Amino acid sequence: MDVSEVARAADLLEAQGRTLVELGRGLERELVRWVPSRGGWCIAEIYGHLLDEETEDFRLRVASTLEDPGRPWPGIDPEARVAGRDWASRDLAATLESFAAARRDSVAWLREQTDADWHRIHLHPRFGAIGARDLLASWLDHDRLHLRQILTRLHDASDLIVEGGETAYAGEW
Repeated sequence: MDVSEVARAADLLEAQGRTLVELGRGLERELVRWVPSRGGWCIAEIYGHLLDEETEDFRLRVASTLEDPGRPWPGIDPEARVAGRDWASRDLAATLESFAAARRDSVAWLREQTDADWHRIHLHPRFGAIGARDLLASWLDHDRLHLRQILTRLHDASDLIVEGGETAYAGEW
């Protein structure tokens, strides 16, 4: 990866972070704590997970791989963290502010990686060879996966917003 690719990735992480934060602002308490009948995380838990991943996963693992690809990564258990930290009962506005601050720090750090060797590979016991550039690509995509998940929750919760409202006119979901 050259400097322009890293800068582009930083720009995208910054923009996606802003999008995630803006999407979460102003959502009603009932809506952010609503869990679909099929299960899964509520919106508040998704945002808590995003904060956890920002502070305890992606940036740390990219940095570790760039600095010393042979160093073992600390273990993580996203499901257990979300449940144990009880993100569903926390104030979403505070979570959003913490996520925004952590993302700013991550983007600033990423912009400093002008001389990094993005070809370094970490050998993960479960996933095998993971390059620093793979982690960066995954970080970007992780945002998008959870953007989709949040939008799906909002779509699925339409009845909480307009009870009995039919959404077929909106178009194919």
